[in-house]
Amino acid sequence: MTRLSAIERRKLQEYRERQARRFRLNLEQLTFGPQRDFVLDSAPYVAASCSRQCGKSYGIGLKLIDAGFEHPHAPLLYLTNTRPQARSIMWPVLHELHDTHRIGGTFHEVRQTYTLPNGAVIHLGGANDEVEIERYRGPQYAKVVIDEAQSIRPFIGYLINEIIRPGQAKYGDAGQILVTGTPNAARAGFLYDVATGVEEGWSVHKWTIRDNPHIPNPEKFIADILRRRGLTEKDAAYLREFCGEWVRDSASQVYQIRRQNLLEAFPDEPNDWRFVLGIDFGFVNITAYVVLAYSIQAGRIVVAESFQRRPRDEDGMLTPEEVAQVIEGLHERYGFVSMVGDPGGLGSKFIEALRKRFALPIKAAEKQAKLGAIELMNGDLRTRRMMVVEHANRDLLHDAANLQWNWAMVDAKKHGGNVLRSDLVIDDRTPDHLTDAATYGYRECRHFLYDDSPGDRHPPKGSAAYEDWLEEQRTEEELEEAEGDDWLTDGEGGDPFGLEW
Repeated sequence: MTRLSAIERRKLQEYRERQARRFRLNLEQLTFGPQRDFVLDSAPYVAASCSRQCGKSYGIGLKLIDAGFEHPHAPLLYLTNTRPQARSIMWPVLHELHDTHRIGGTFHEVRQTYTLPNGAVIHLGGANDEVEIERYRGPQYAKVVIDEAQSIRPFIGYLINEIIRPGQAKYGDAGQILVTGTPNAARAGFLYDVATGVEEGWSVHKWTIRDNPHIPNPEKFIADILRRRGLTEKDAAYLREFCGEWVRDSASQVYQIRRQNLLEAFPDEPNDWRFVLGIDFGFVNITAYVVLAYSIQAGRIVVAESFQRRPRDEDGMLTPEEVAQVIEGLHERYGFVSMVGDPGGLGSKFIEALRKRFALPIKAAEKQAKLGAIELMNGDLRTRRMMVVEHANRDLLHDAANLQWNWAMVDAKKHGGNVLRSDLVIDDRTPDHLTDAATYGYRECRHFLYDDSPGDRHPPKGSAAYEDWLEEQRTEEELEEAEGDDWLTDGEGGDPFGLEW
C-alpha cells in the first residue's frame, strides 16, 4: 500500500467529505407508502409498531445512513437488547445498502461500527441492563434507534430521557430518537405505552407485511403459516405478528407467571424453607443469579430474589474470583442446600475451579429436557405452588412476561401439520439469562415431597420430623403385637415407664 504524507491524507479526507456531501440516498424512491412516512418523519420522537416482515429494519438502515450524510463526523446509534442481536438484525441491512449504493463506508467487525466517507459513524449496541446503558451517556448521538423495544426492560424511559436526549442539544430539532418493534404477548412495556398513547409526545407509525411490495404474495405466505400452525385470523398470534395488533397472548408466552403468583414479601411461615441458587454464567456477558426457596411442609416454591452482574472489565472475561465473591455473599445470607449453574461457553472446568479453589459446592446444570422443566414450572405456577417476590425480581418478571415461543422456526410439516412440544424454540429476541437461572434452580427444589394424600397426615417426607414419625409408627406396631404381655403393664393397663405414645 502506498504511504501517504500528512498533506496527501488531508487532501484525500477533504475529497471524500466533498463526495459524501454530494451523495445522499433518494429516500423517496427507495421506500414505499407507510414505510416512507416513517423514514421521512423528522419529529424528535418517532415510533413504529409493526408486524413481522414489513420492511422496518430496511427503513431504519436508510434513516441511519441518511442522517450520517447529513451530519459529518457525528456518531449514530442502533440499539436492541444485546450487541449480538443488534449485529444479526442491522449488520446485513448496512452491508446490503453499502454494496447496492456503493456508499464507500468502512465496517469494523470487532467494534461493530460502520463509518461513512464523511466520518459519521453508526454504532451497534445492546441495552440489556442499567449498567450497560450508562456507556451511552457521553457521546452526542445525532440519531438513536432503539429497536425490538417491546422486549427491553422498563429502564428504556430513563435511557431516553436521562442519557440520550440531553446529549442531542447541539443538533437542535435535527436530533432524533426512534423506538421501534413488534407487539409483544404481554401487551405491556414502553413501546406499548407509546403505541397506545399512554406515553405522549411521539409520532407513531404502523404498517404490516401486507404493505410491503417486496413480499411477492403476502396473503399466500400468511395463509400457509396459519395452516401449518393451525391458527385462524381470530388467534392472538396472527393478530400480533401479521396485523401488528397489541393483543394479549398467553399461549405464546414461555413462562406463565400471572398476578396471582406475586408476593409483596417473603412469607414468614412455614419455618422449613430451604434455599437454592441457580446461576447462568456469562463468558463475556452478564451472569444471572436467582435465589429460590422451597418448603416441603407447605409444598411450595418462592423465588426470593434475582439479579445480574457484568464482568468488572466490560471488555474482559468473567473470572472465578468475581463469581465466588457474589456466591459467598449470598451463601452467607441464605445457607444454600444446593447451588447449580450453567457454565455455557466457560466450560465445565470453570465450575470445577469454583469447587476446588473456593470450596463452593456448585454442580453443573442439567440442560437436557429444558422444555419439560418449563412445563413443570408452569404447572406449579398455575396451581400457585410457585410464587415470586415481586419487588426483588422485577427484571426476571419482565423477561418472563416477554419471552415467547418462536413459531416461525417450528417445522410442522414433518408431523403432518401437528406441532409437538418438542419442536418449540424460544425466541432469542428477549434475554433469557434470568429465566434460565430460575429454571436450573427450580430443578433443585424438593417441594414435591409434600404429601397431601387423604387419610392420616404425617410430616413431610425427607424431614427429621418424618423420621421421628416413622419411629413412632414402628413402636406403636410393636406395642400392638405385645399387647397382653405382663411385663409391659402395671396391672391396670397403664404404661409403667410413664411415657405417652
